[in-house]
Amino acid sequence: TKANITQEAVSDDGSLIVLDDGSVWAVAAADQSTTSTWTDSSTVQVRQGNASPNYELANTEDESSAEAGYVGDK
Repeated sequence: TKANITQEAVSDDGSLIVLDDGSVWAVAAADQSTTSTWTDSSTVQVRQGNASPNYELANTEDESSAEAGYVGDK
């Protein structure tokens, strides 16, 4: 689990998230409706997941979460 990281940006459809550490994440299709409601200043924890896409992004402000895959750095 990474420490809390601030979300820098989220695409309108919730498919991509950029965190302020420069990491870019592709959100699983089933969770994009959740992440599309996250604000650019949301606090997020990156957690190791159990299955592909291997990670869970957890919004610590509203306690929602989404499966995501690491794309790279911006």
